[in-house]
Amino acid sequence: MDGDVDEQAAETIALNSLHLVGISILIWDHLITLGDEIQFIWLRKKTYSSYLFFVVRYLGLLSNIPIPVFSFVTVSQHICTEYSFAHQLLLVATQVIVSVVMILRVFALYNRSKPLLCFLVFIGAVFLGVCIWAERGQHATIVSVLPGCHMSIDDITGYHLSSSWIGLFLFDAIVFSLTLHKTIKTRQEVGLDAPLRLHMLLVRDGALYFAAMAFANLSNILTDYVIGPPLLRGSLSTFANCVSLSLVCRLMLNLHRAASLGIMSRQAVIPSESSLDLRNSISIDLDSRERDQRRTPVIQSLQTGEFTPSSASIQEIRRESWERRQGEP
Repeated sequence: MDGDVDEQAAETIALNSLHLVGISILIWDHLITLGDEIQFIWLRKKTYSSYLFFVVRYLGLLSNIPIPVFSFVTVSQHICTEYSFAHQLLLVATQVIVSVVMILRVFALYNRSKPLLCFLVFIGAVFLGVCIWAERGQHATIVSVLPGCHMSIDDITGYHLSSSWIGLFLFDAIVFSLTLHKTIKTRQEVGLDAPLRLHMLLVRDGALYFAAMAFANLSNILTDYVIGPPLLRGSLSTFANCVSLSLVCRLMLNLHRAASLGIMSRQAVIPSESSLDLRNSISIDLDSRERDQRRTPVIQSLQTGEFTPSSASIQEIRRESWERRQGEP
């Protein structure tokens, strides 16, 4: 009996530590990126992307604040049960919002393709259904060896919880594959020497996001399926959620730094033929008002990263660039 108590106490300490690690990462990342948030979000004109960033940033932060409180403060069994259920719902809600951000990012990257949007919404709805199913049929027992609200779950509940994280892992894989496919396809169309700043930014951030989330999700799944004792099943869910929130906020900040529309920006591309001359001809100092006034609409949209040209618009870029060179002394 004493051995069981000692084991539960050790598991409780480990569970609290994992919660604190995840929340510490979220708060630390919030503090070190606050300057960028003020510069690129608060001080700029607000867009849909800006408001979505606020939702992700602050809903994620506020929803995780109660975790350290309930980890160390003893409450009644009824309150503990209600808190555990609310915590699971908030996990689902924050991951749904993160998924919406990723869907909108791919939607804009593919020139706002409605068929692709319908496909991603359908996939997201399927995974949301899996998450709702995972919340049903759970069986948990309150462990009161140490102060705090801690739940021990059985094997069936562990399988339910892990299924939602498997679905999230597959969704992230689909989003990253679509981003990578679009970048490779665009490179083939415009040439290897064409500047694709937003595409490369998306691939870099997308790769980092996918790698980190794959590690966090797979670790969380392993605790549910393989190595997790009853009290530690799903113990990495808070860690995975905090890492996800931190990374998607980083991704949105990087996009707002590169383009004013944030996640709704569309990539500017330049044709590979005579790309060096063309890049030199449209090289613009953003701090020079005189040269800003000489920009044509196409060149402006090209520089802000909010323009996706067709073959006709590429010819227009070349023509405008040639006319500008002819008019310069």
